[in-house]
Amino acid sequence: MNRNYILKNDIINKITNILDSYGYNFWNNENKNDIFKKVYSIESEKSFFGDFNPNNIIKVKIFDENSFLSISEMIILSIKAILKLNINNFYIHISSKEILDCIVKSDLMCELSLIENLLRNKDFLLIKNKFKRNKDFVSMIENIEKIYNIILLNGFDKYVYFDCSSASIGYKFNFNIDIERCRVLSGGITNNGLLEFDFYITLILKALQGKISFEENKENKKMLIGYSNFNNEIIKRAYEIADKYRQRGIIVENSFIMDSFEKNFEYAKNNNISNILYFIDDENIIISNLDEFNGYTIDAKISDIIL
Repeated sequence: MNRNYILKNDIINKITNILDSYGYNFWNNENKNDIFKKVYSIESEKSFFGDFNPNNIIKVKIFDENSFLSISEMIILSIKAILKLNINNFYIHISSKEILDCIVKSDLMCELSLIENLLRNKDFLLIKNKFKRNKDFVSMIENIEKIYNIILLNGFDKYVYFDCSSASIGYKFNFNIDIERCRVLSGGITNNGLLEFDFYITLILKALQGKISFEENKENKKMLIGYSNFNNEIIKRAYEIADKYRQRGIIVENSFIMDSFEKNFEYAKNNNISNILYFIDDENIIISNLDEFNGYTIDAKISDIIL
């Protein structure tokens, strides 16, 4: 069984176990007509290679009152899920388009830098005292403070980062988590008032694996370099990377098989080659390791490779 598949399922199980423990219901075609307040589904997404991979997104929705309690729960669930995956070095970035709109309407743009700094420092009392004449703005800050206080009670305050100038299009309140330059989670309150957030399983897997390196145990290691098409830029980049690995004592074989990752994989498997770098274009690459579980495969960026 593909190691990539095993790891994805492990990630999905850990996240859905947390959702189940909070009373969220699995939503699929069999029960889609049932009325649930809190649901999640497991869906596919289209990769930049054009294929659809199963179980790539866990979508969570709350069909309930849009309150600081439901928002807090979404954020706490997100943090718990990421921690459950043994990822500890992250921030959940929280932003409010409503606060930004209020700043613009209230002619407070000249104070934006100060407000942003106070939000980052979670100094809600100072914000409220300084801008107490603007009741609408203070009311919004109080709502953010309520959310933060619940996060604080759960002991997750160190993972929270507030601002108001990076609100996402389509959301009046949003939050996201980026790890290893991958957006592994995003969500919030849509302009239509729906509470939702998504876990991007493929990107979580990439973040867990971190930077890709073939330096460990390089004795007797062999690598195959393949290409999706003949392109001067792709070939040049591939040759540069291959030479750098050769300089480090790794045997690197250039593939003569074009246009087929599957044929390259089979060739590597039959010739005791442990790693494959299959270049899609001058940015994107498929990486395979054949040492475990008959090979795991991930989509990655060339910049993810440690040279």
